[in-house]
Order: sequence, then C-alpha cells, then structure tokens
Amino acid sequence: MPSMNPPKKSIKKSILDQICNDFISEGLINLDNYPKERLKKEDLLKDKDINWNKIETHIKTLTPIVNFSRYEDFNIFLDLTRIELKKVDAIETYLQLIYSLDQDSQDGNIYYRGQGSLGRAPIPTIYRKTQWINNEHRLYREMIMYNPNHFLKEQTTFDILAKMQHYELPTRLLDVTTNPLVALYFACESVTSHGEVLLFDVLDEQVKYSDSDTVSVLANISKMKSPMDLSPLFEQVKDYCLESDLVNCHSCDYRFESCKAIENLNKNPLIEYLLHEIKSEKGYFKSNIYPSHLNNYSVIVTPKQNNDRLARQSGAFLLFGMKQEKTKCADISPMLFREKSARKKKILRVIIPKDCKEDIMENLERINIHQGILFPELDRVATYLKFKKYR
Repeated sequence: MPSMNPPKKSIKKSILDQICNDFISEGLINLDNYPKERLKKEDLLKDKDINWNKIETHIKTLTPIVNFSRYEDFNIFLDLTRIELKKVDAIETYLQLIYSLDQDSQDGNIYYRGQGSLGRAPIPTIYRKTQWINNEHRLYREMIMYNPNHFLKEQTTFDILAKMQHYELPTRLLDVTTNPLVALYFACESVTSHGEVLLFDVLDEQVKYSDSDTVSVLANISKMKSPMDLSPLFEQVKDYCLESDLVNCHSCDYRFESCKAIENLNKNPLIEYLLHEIKSEKGYFKSNIYPSHLNNYSVIVTPKQNNDRLARQSGAFLLFGMKQEKTKCADISPMLFREKSARKKKILRVIIPKDCKEDIMENLERINIHQGILFPELDRVATYLKFKKYR
C-alpha cells in the first residue's frame, strides 16, 4: 500500500479551513471517522492553528460520509493544495460544473472516475490486498494458462492486462472514462452511500497509447516476481544525477544516452529480466529503461476500443508503476496535471449525497445511460431488463 507522508506545515491551516468552513457547515463529514490518531502521529494535534475544540462540538450532529483514515496517500487526499471539493445534487448542476471545467481545458484531456462510496483511495486492485501484489506475476500467468484461447489476439502485456481488468482480475490498471455522465452513473449506482466523481485534468504528454514504450515498461512490471526492490540501485543512481531528476521529471533521462547511471541500472539482473519481457513483445526496444519510469510513475493510457463495453463506457486507464519496490504503488503523480489548468494541478472531487442518487439514476436512464447500455454482455442486459426496467 502507498505509504503515509506527513503534510507540510503550510497546508495544515487549509485542511482545517476546508473541514470547518465547507464540510461541517453542510454536515458532510463525521469527525468520529476522521483519523485523529493518525493526525496525532503526524503531530498535527500539536499545531496551534487547529482548533480541535471547535471541530469536536460538531461531532454528534454530523452525517457519516467521509472516512479519511482509509486514504493511504496523505499528500494527495488530504493535501488541499492538490484537492478541490464540490458537491452536486442533480445532473443539471453536475453538467454545469463540467461545462465550466471544459472552458479551462481546451485540449480536452479531462478524465473522470466515478466511485460509489467515499473514502476509497483510487489505487489499482492489485494493491488492495497484500496477497494479490505478492502474487501478481502468478495471477497474470495463470489467467492465461487457464484461458489461452482468450488471449490469442492480444499483442502486448498492456492489452492482456486490459482484458484481465475487463474480467475483474486484480491488475495495476484503474478504470477512468472521458465521458462525465458515465462516471456519474458509477458514482450513483449504489444508492446506500454517498458517492464521488474524481476529475483529472491531464497533460498531453502524460496521455499514452497502448503501444507506447513507457506503457510497455510499466505494464511488464506485472510479470516480475515479488519482492522486487530497486531502492539500492537508486541510491547508486543518485551519485550521478539529481534526485529531483529521478522523481519529478525526465530532463535527466534524456541526457542519459551514455550516462553511467543508466548503464549501471540496466545491467542489474532484475532490470535485464524486465527488458527481456519487454523485448518479447517489442524486439526493437532499446536496452535502456529510464530510472524515473521505475520510481513513482503513473500515466493515463488510451486503450484500443476492442470490446463493446470499453467503447460504450468511453473507457481509459490509469496505469500505475512502483515506488522503487514492487509492493509499493506509485502515486497519482503531480506530473500528470496541466500546470496552466485553472485548477493548478488539482484533483477535483465532486461529492454526490446518497439522498440524490435515485433521482440522478432515473434521469440518467432517460438519456440512455444505464446498465443495459454500458454493459452490453447478454447476461448484464438480461439482468437490467428483468430487475430494473420491468421489475
């Protein structure tokens, strides 16, 4: 699981302001669920700017919605310099919000993810259970072993992962969509809890196609055995280049054609095996893997629209790498986001209260966004007709 990092002091007051001014005033958070013990561990309770007495007076009157303690990545999900929060209660207000965002993103690189309940960190399923990530290479190979004929047409590891994701095998892919109404459907599908839509305004260069070399590197990590710990190698690489080059950008990488750091990295047996797997699908792949691709890196991938469900849902994927160790999931990196965006590298979270979900789902059905359309498989269509449309 991603590790918890202490927030910078400069954002502590913004966390308090957001909780007190927005959520508490609207009754949108149950502070019983707020990770007070974890905050104490991070010394936030010692911060004089945080008025815990003011917060605790509201505890008994609040509706339980957000359990922040379930968010593992503190920097992304509690750092409110990176998160913007909105609330909508109808399709009309949701679309108004989306239209206003489209004016800020002329290149159209906004991706959406609908989640039926709050407090669920957007990480790929393979990282949600230790036994899954520890056996990722076995899950991958045994899925093919038991169903070889189903994977004859897939040309790359990413294509295979996308098909496995379709059949709900844990992978390092996270579903997103380019259609905001599809994301709204998934956020409202379960009417028993509050939902949310996450919006990502993504840089052009961070959107890859399925045949990208970067995608090949990240996807083929799934074939590597655990443990795969490259942190000692990165300590050596630091002797040759700035750490910021390895973590934050590729400016260092593109100077590395004859760099000793890359040479040493790619001579390691683990990297040689990863290169072997990559070259099994791309014989022309150059024997250089950039350090940054194995150090907390994630990208958006536009897949082949080769199945009806993916096409109808306007599907895409967030592909996650690793944090030097395979068992540690890469973050949704700030590198993904457009610096010129009006939201300034923010993830927008749109909260949908559960009391509004039934009306929203009925209105989505009126505009032909429903299970029978989004899931064209015969069993799903039959379920829709039997239990939804003609119940």
